[in-house]
Amino acid sequence: MFFIRILFLCALLAATAAFAQDARGSLSGRVTDPQGALVAGAQIDVLNSATNVKLSARTNEAGAFIVPYLLPGTYRVTVELTGFKTFLQDGVQVRVNDAVEVNPQLEVGDTSQSVEVKAETPLLSTAEASLGQVID
Repeated sequence: MFFIRILFLCALLAATAAFAQDARGSLSGRVTDPQGALVAGAQIDVLNSATNVKLSARTNEAGAFIVPYLLPGTYRVTVELTGFKTFLQDGVQVRVNDAVEVNPQLEVGDTSQSVEVKAETPLLSTAEASLGQVID
């Protein structure tokens, strides 16, 4: 009987650990104007380049946004707000359990105009130290 209880407890702990792991990542940041002021109410669209699945969000009163539950892949980030040029950034890499930060700066202009950012996401995450290895 004792052995059965221990076996059940081990199975329960293994199942709990399996549910805790999630391969999805997230994208977050703050939207600002040319003077550095925070921009509220901007429309954020995140498009998976491989699957064409689009997720959307809006910035809050602090100009912040988060788009959770992104599958690993390459994304296109678009930010739009009336009175500003459309911000566009291609090639944003989201990896397994990654928290990517993009901080768009909108320029004053018509929404038919756009600002395209060609910079790529770095291969190393400097925002957190969740992965590491000691090399002798």
